[in-house]
Amino acid sequence: MSQTTLDLDSRLKLAKRLKDGERRNVVVSAVKEESAKMVFGERATQPAKPLFVLYASTAEGKPAERVGFFNAPFDGVTVSEKSNLVKFQKKYGSFPKAGLTIEIIANSKGYWRPSLD
Repeated sequence: MSQTTLDLDSRLKLAKRLKDGERRNVVVSAVKEESAKMVFGERATQPAKPLFVLYASTAEGKPAERVGFFNAPFDGVTVSEKSNLVKFQKKYGSFPKAGLTIEIIANSKGYWRPSLD
């Protein structure tokens, strides 16, 4: 079997690190209910806790990625007026759903979250 040597210097480029506070408008492509373990892996302190996870493409041609999450209500239905889900609903006019345009903001670690302010 013949092996080809790759020239990775000409093929790869270093991703630009997001700046703390960088903002973008994106269209939500999906909202999924996932466990904290699916989102945080072994770092999850409550692995079975359900979360509503938002996905969107953050750049043209880029596949959808996780851009935020919200704690699901304890009973699965009733949302507290103080929750981030309600803050989201007040800012964007509805709860998270596919097709909704939202603003996301990067934190100091380079992770996205929905802007609620």
